[in-house]
Amino acid sequence: MKNDPDIDFDKFIEIEIPIIEKIIQNEAWLEGERRGEYVDPNDEIVQEKVRQIILKSGNEIYNMVIEKLKEASI
Repeated sequence: MKNDPDIDFDKFIEIEIPIIEKIIQNEAWLEGERRGEYVDPNDEIVQEKVRQIILKSGNEIYNMVIEKLKEASI
């Protein structure tokens, strides 16, 4: 994450956590569809896929959160 002194990191995390929770929920559901059964969000494969998504989309997630922070301060 960029070191920006203007960012309220508590609010940043408050916005970011639901985004990551949704990614986890979606990946657990998708893995459950692949297996044909419920898959716990803590499953190793789900967690690995979530890590890959966050690494691949980290900058996009960061920009999305920054935009929401800007909208909230208007």
